[in-house]
Amino acid sequence: TKLIIRPGTKIYLAENVSIISYSPIEALGTRDKPILIARINSDKNWGSVAVINTDKKSKFDYITMIGGSSSEKINGVVFTGMLAAHKAHLYVYNSNFYKDGDDDAINVKYGTGEILNSGFYDMQGDAIDIDYTDNFIISKNTFSSIGLGIDGDAIDLSFSNDALISQNNINPVSDKGISVGEKSRSEI
Repeated sequence: TKLIIRPGTKIYLAENVSIISYSPIEALGTRDKPILIARINSDKNWGSVAVINTDKKSKFDYITMIGGSSSEKINGVVFTGMLAAHKAHLYVYNSNFYKDGDDDAINVKYGTGEILNSGFYDMQGDAIDIDYTDNFIISKNTFSSIGLGIDGDAIDLSFSNDALISQNNINPVSDKGISVGEKSRSEI
């Protein structure tokens, strides 16, 4: 199965509400019909859009996410990103992320993928946090006002191999523009 979110779809989530898929997600908006996932209440953060335990690619194109946070423990897993992939592959293009309420805008664990031509604005913590990945590509993104609530990195790599990070615009950020730690190897 596959969760498909059609172009032009608008989803408004209440406080702490998450969308968790054990199948790949295909959310392919267009320039004229972007997909929106946002808060139903402007001052209450929703949880995560998360993909877990699938070897197929999840694809997001022309999507805007505003005000996601993270999830409480769901089926034994804590998702720390507004958009999260655990043991899943994540491909994000031409998308924008605003005002996360917790650790990360995007968090990927034990997968691969790419994040290209996207923007990250007014983040509380990290914009992109990649853990235990191989061959991940992060390119041509814009990062602005990262780490407003806690020290945050634009891009944070942990235990990841052979990441390619290129042509990103990062300014300002409260901690590191690019953090390569915990035995990670990358080409920047």
